[in-house]
Amino acid sequence: MNLRLLTVALCASFIVPTVAHLSRLEAISQSNLCIVHGETRDPGGLLPLANAHVRLHCLDEDGDRSVDSGVDGTFLIAGLKPGRYQLSATKEGFASSSLTAFDLTASQRFNMDVSLGPQVPDSPAPHKREAASFFGRLVRAYADDWKGTASSGPDPVRRGNPAPVDGPPFPFSDWPYGGSIVIGAPWTQSSPLMQALWSGPHGEAWKKSGVQIYGWLNAGCNVSTSHKSRYANFPEAYAEVSDACLPDQEVLYIERQPDTVQTDHFDWGFRFTNLYGIDYQFTTAKGYFSHQLLGKNYEYGDDLVMAYVDLYFPHVADGMNVRIGFLLGQNEIAKPDRGDRWKFAKVQRPLFPDPQCPARYYG
Repeated sequence: MNLRLLTVALCASFIVPTVAHLSRLEAISQSNLCIVHGETRDPGGLLPLANAHVRLHCLDEDGDRSVDSGVDGTFLIAGLKPGRYQLSATKEGFASSSLTAFDLTASQRFNMDVSLGPQVPDSPAPHKREAASFFGRLVRAYADDWKGTASSGPDPVRRGNPAPVDGPPFPFSDWPYGGSIVIGAPWTQSSPLMQALWSGPHGEAWKKSGVQIYGWLNAGCNVSTSHKSRYANFPEAYAEVSDACLPDQEVLYIERQPDTVQTDHFDWGFRFTNLYGIDYQFTTAKGYFSHQLLGKNYEYGDDLVMAYVDLYFPHVADGMNVRIGFLLGQNEIAKPDRGDRWKFAKVQRPLFPDPQCPARYYG
């Protein structure tokens, strides 16, 4: 009996430390494992791309791990040993992303966003080949936009209510309400100028920056039964010039919008808007270039209409955007620049005073 107890005691004294040692080794091994995570994005690098197949290839052991990105474009591959890896992504309708190699060290959490390539036609016709020069690409982009044949991918990921507008004549899917971007809505704007830049030699850099440049040249003509001198109706009514064609506003926008579809990291944006033309009289505010109108009374002038930054905080409620700077908060018929006023309408003040219809002035 004593011999049996001695044997059991000896076995226990050997097995228990061995098991404990093996557990410690396993814990150390588990603590050294790495994680690779990130987001699959559209060819522009701006919007998340859902259900892309992400492949992680280990160059040291010649093994593969793969996963599909979620509806928000995010992916995560855990339990990886330290070493050298190669990451790529594919999705039907898109060209595969470029192969990117990197090294993982012990216990590292490695973040990498992957942009897929644009859709490549099977047999492009000769007239569809990209023009070599910038102006050739710009003319092609305007032609495709006019004919409605500009390239487009699947619907981008969206957070929140569905878009209220779908289709022409408006080039947007959400009504701009001024004061902020629409949180949860993707920025799908793509002007012919940006199409020409994106398809050029530095197109990927433009896409990754998220910066877009656009604008318009706008003129108007006035035909009147009044043949009095210029601005004869002012100040009783608007300062219009009878029987003349004038450059109303020539506007340049430089803009970046934060990605408010995602909810995992801070993002930022900005907008600078410059206007030249006779319409500067309606946007001039005292202190910023106001000497052109208030001091010199120039007929045509230049005005920095908007200059602000957007700061997006995803973890405040369902996302909060803070806009700092000076801007035009109102939109549509009350907005003096025509970037968001696609109806080209304007509430007019009657020529003779009417207590039921007070005057409206911009300043």
